[in-house]
Amino acid sequence: MAKRMSRKAQVYLTKIKAASNEYDLKGMEITIKKDTALEWSEFTRLNSAIEEKRVGLRTEQESAKLKELVFFRAKAELDGYLMMKDGDGYTEEETERQRERFCSIYQIIEEAELEDEYDAWKQVNA
Repeated sequence: MAKRMSRKAQVYLTKIKAASNEYDLKGMEITIKKDTALEWSEFTRLNSAIEEKRVGLRTEQESAKLKELVFFRAKAELDGYLMMKDGDGYTEEETERQRERFCSIYQIIEEAELEDEYDAWKQVNA
């Protein structure tokens, strides 16, 4: 049976779970390494929690970057289509291909159920 964590270790664990960035995690990691009152089992459990949180933060950051990329591409394709539709010098075929490009990227947004986020992003990045 696993031994209960001390009150101090539980407080550290709560702070680790609440960390919102790598800087906060690094501070917790340093604090935990300096705390000689922790038992080895608590120390290893807290370090594991820090690594799990670090991976979670990286995943969130990468997801946000990917959304930004997809949203930017959708806006660029829509802008291109609207320019071609309203401008002179483009054939109907060229305009239709541009519309299809926009529809393809927007389909990805729909399938990922990100339409609301995309609409909010467009308002901020208009």
